[in-house]
Amino acid sequence: MTNAVKVVVLWFKSLLLLFSAVSYADSNATASELSKEATAEKAVWLDVRSFDEYKSGHVDGALNIPHTRIEDNILEAVPDKSAPVFLYCRSGHRSGIALKKMKKLGYTNVVNVGGLNDARKIVNKEKAQ
Repeated sequence: MTNAVKVVVLWFKSLLLLFSAVSYADSNATASELSKEATAEKAVWLDVRSFDEYKSGHVDGALNIPHTRIEDNILEAVPDKSAPVFLYCRSGHRSGIALKKMKKLGYTNVVNVGGLNDARKIVNKEKAQ
């Protein structure tokens, strides 16, 4: 592979990372507002990683539906399309994919919080208050 091709590939990967980060960072809610809504009684936490990743650790009470199975399983797991749903994965990329799928299915209150560590920070912040 020539150096020019390597540079183009690296540039493309950088753009992909940038856009996946923007998908969950672009929110009008403040961290405090997000934290309050995330711990509300109707809130659903959804881990979209694989089952093995989920077993290795997840947010307490989170459901597990891998992002590749969202269309098949989300309606049964979350029948209320207006319920607040907080998605996370390892880095935010897969939860961004799941967010787009859920919006296409008519879900109106879905947030990609990013990775598992981001999700834990939100949950722990509300518990501390």
